[in-house]
Amino acid sequence: MRIRPAKDFDREDVGELTVPAPDLDDLAADLAAGFAFLGDLDPHERKAAAIDGADRALVLRMLAELPGERLPFGSCW
Repeated sequence: MRIRPAKDFDREDVGELTVPAPDLDDLAADLAAGFAFLGDLDPHERKAAAIDGADRALVLRMLAELPGERLPFGSCW
């Protein structure tokens, strides 16, 4: 994920109303770091990230297989 310069952001869309307003270059760096994992997806994760309704069953199975069994298969609609 590339780090976007401050000029790429609409100040009203990124919390310019907060006090103090975030530095947009710092915000861009934080976003790139926070979403860096998206650059290293396995084939199943890439398929799910494409958001194709035809892959619904795959995504539900992936959710059911997450550690902790918090979302067992069949518990989603």
